[in-house]
Amino acid sequence: MVNIVVYLESQHDPAELIKELLEQNLVATVSVDRDNIFYMNKWGKPEMLIHTVITMQTRALLFNEICRVITARFGDHVHIHSTPIVAANSSFEHLIKSNTMEPDQRILTVLTKNKSA
Repeated sequence: MVNIVVYLESQHDPAELIKELLEQNLVATVSVDRDNIFYMNKWGKPEMLIHTVITMQTRALLFNEICRVITARFGDHVHIHSTPIVAANSSFEHLIKSNTMEPDQRILTVLTKNKSA
């Protein structure tokens, strides 16, 4: 399980993204922090930006699919990262597992051509 944190530009409305992620069972819970002040070092000088920060809880193996959905909606410039949930009580673990899809964990076999044939 992971927390996924997304930094959207403040002019973007996260409502449709959140709805899509919840309907597709990609995330179990979502919280939104509007007008989050974000500082970064830009060419040696501090720069202040205003973001909408979305924090989601989900299964770790769904991270790439969630990134795909976000990128399709807002572009690949959106900053996204995840942090592991290293411990949780059984109630929280049940909440995540029962409200997210089972990730595809199939291992694809790599076929190699026999060079001696």
